[in-house]
Amino acid sequence: MAAYKPEHIVPSHGNPTTLAKANKDSYEYLKFFENLLLILLMTMVIFLISAKLIRPRINIYLIMIRCQEEMHSRCIPRWSLNNYQYTPQLLVFFICPLIFLLSVYDRDAAIHYLQNINVFFMSRLKALFLTIIIIQIASSAKSFADEELRVSVGNWPPYYIYHDESESTGIVLDVLSEVKKRLDVDFIMIKLPQKRMLTYFRTGEMDIEPTSNPVWRSVDKDISLYSIPYLQIQKVISVKKSTKISGNYLQDFKGKTIGTVLGYNHDLTIGKAFKDKLIIRKDSQRHDTNLKLLKADRIDGIIAERRTLQYWINEINHNSEDYKEAYKVGTPIDISMRLHKSQANLLPQLNQTLKEMLEEGFVDKAITKYTSKSKDY
Repeated sequence: MAAYKPEHIVPSHGNPTTLAKANKDSYEYLKFFENLLLILLMTMVIFLISAKLIRPRINIYLIMIRCQEEMHSRCIPRWSLNNYQYTPQLLVFFICPLIFLLSVYDRDAAIHYLQNINVFFMSRLKALFLTIIIIQIASSAKSFADEELRVSVGNWPPYYIYHDESESTGIVLDVLSEVKKRLDVDFIMIKLPQKRMLTYFRTGEMDIEPTSNPVWRSVDKDISLYSIPYLQIQKVISVKKSTKISGNYLQDFKGKTIGTVLGYNHDLTIGKAFKDKLIIRKDSQRHDTNLKLLKADRIDGIIAERRTLQYWINEINHNSEDYKEAYKVGTPIDISMRLHKSQANLLPQLNQTLKEMLEEGFVDKAITKYTSKSKDY
């Protein structure tokens, strides 16, 4: 129609107008949205590619937890937003609404701005797609070593030893540090309460639980993979050396008090005796409190994991000769690393590394380091 150079145009609806105004209200307006959609499409492509490569999994609560841990526990020695990896996406998502607002108040300026952006995109489209192809080829060769793996940590001495003023240590953290070095992986240590850690694992926001057992996590068997066992733990009942033992803990402790730690579950072993009130359960916040109560004859025994008990005896400078192990509670439990199923490609090399470390005696040395009398940690 413009080729006829009409002085006036009568639209199918609306009032008669000039060619210039019709062009502005119709053609240029549609071109404006075409440019805007192109930018949004390119933004989506860039965002999806970057998401595939860097697995951002943005979670504001997780970011807050990491910041909190960095400030208070220093459990995470270094934390950053992956070197500002989200900056391009955030910039684009800020720019697009600004363009829309600009179009409301000054459509001519918005159209001009969009046209310039469109020219910029189109002039670099070939280079962009070539870059995408190269990145995709490169990413297909990427391994788990190129990613940051999120690892849950807790406060369970001597396996995890939480320090207020320094980086956390412990048997498991030493093992993780060696695995990290041998496999050239990058771990982000995240300290969370147990229930929240389980939720994060189920939603794929946690990659590794270092101390686990299939029996404990049977409800999550569909999303869980397990390494070879690299530790074995044993619950025991310890008493003062002078305490007489008959060979039947129900008989020895009937009507007596055993110290436990608040929140620990003993349902699979001595739990029924606690529930039926055959044995009195006294909860404390920590094992060192129970040791002091036992020494003062205010309780009759302590139930704890064997190495944990030895750690606390050394920590509070008690003489281990003053105590004896009266009973094993339940059978030994194998401890493995639990991986989220999304990290299946890590499992074979992790197993091989753990096997080598066990054969070399690395794990045994770590155990001795944190359970011996000398404090070299």
